[in-house]
Amino acid sequence: MRRAGRIAAAAAATAFAPYALALTVFAMATSVNPPDLPSARECAPADAASAKALDRWMAHQVPRSPLVGRGETFVREGLRAGVDPRFLVAIAAHESALGTLGPGAQRNNAFGLGPGLAFTSWDAGIARAADVLARGYLAEGRTTITAIGSKWAPIGAANDPRGVNGAWATRVSNLYADLGGDPTGEVDADTAGACPTALVVDLGAVPLPIRVAPEVIGTPNAPGSTHDPRTWPHNWQSDNAVDLAMPVGTEIHAVCSGTVGPRVGTLSASSSSRFGGVRVTIRCHDGVEWYYAHLSALAPTISPSVRVTAGQLIGRSGVAAGVPHLHIAASKGDPMVALGLAPGRGGP
Repeated sequence: MRRAGRIAAAAAATAFAPYALALTVFAMATSVNPPDLPSARECAPADAASAKALDRWMAHQVPRSPLVGRGETFVREGLRAGVDPRFLVAIAAHESALGTLGPGAQRNNAFGLGPGLAFTSWDAGIARAADVLARGYLAEGRTTITAIGSKWAPIGAANDPRGVNGAWATRVSNLYADLGGDPTGEVDADTAGACPTALVVDLGAVPLPIRVAPEVIGTPNAPGSTHDPRTWPHNWQSDNAVDLAMPVGTEIHAVCSGTVGPRVGTLSASSSSRFGGVRVTIRCHDGVEWYYAHLSALAPTISPSVRVTAGQLIGRSGVAAGVPHLHIAASKGDPMVALGLAPGRGGP
């Protein structure tokens, strides 16, 4: 169900919004007279598969997320409350990078519920978010992401001084689509068809090098681009590459376990150069090499011949040709498919 067109259209720069986006949601939700919540849907045989699909997606996005392994909780609590579990995951991804960013990371609060709301466990936080959506949103007829966003992250809210609430619906929609949902439809479990098969998510063979759903701004072997195989320097590092937009300083991680190659260092000191920034190559245990370019800095542990593990911090993103982005290439196979950014299973 992954498609390049469904990858987050907003620059990965701000893909997971600050915690402040939803500080008003709990107060607004509890002002509504809570109706009886619906009973669990009768689709139990598919629940286990759906939970595994969610866990797989979360692990692909943020391997060290504390929510990985809680796919069953998302499915159980979402269906109990009548909320598509994928929508719950999409909100958690946007609000807190799946429980890894913001003050909620220490409060078992991945959804920005508050202000200052803490839970005894991640499971309790997921359950409360499902109830808030059911009672404070679906019960009011707010069943689309746009309608929910207008209340969850209202434009002009006092707790949004930087004005980022306006992008909430777009970014959550992109994540929800990436999970296989219809971002233009309704997100209640019955209408969205959250089971039995909709949660089967087709991911890539290797994890993404960043902790967000990225915006693809350059594809492999693209005529007329810097990846055009007909132009100099015509090698796999330049041609068979993907460009991912992101703000300077974004953490970049290893897509595989392997060894750092011998050619580590600065391509060009000028950020306006096509070859700006720092480069590094990782040779995976399966023999495939992954080339990273335009980094602003390398992690202190990264040097030639050093062993790395998948998900390990490699460095931070930088700029080339005046554009903040990461250039990453594979020596074999289609890197778009391998990273899960294009349809189809596969890898290098």
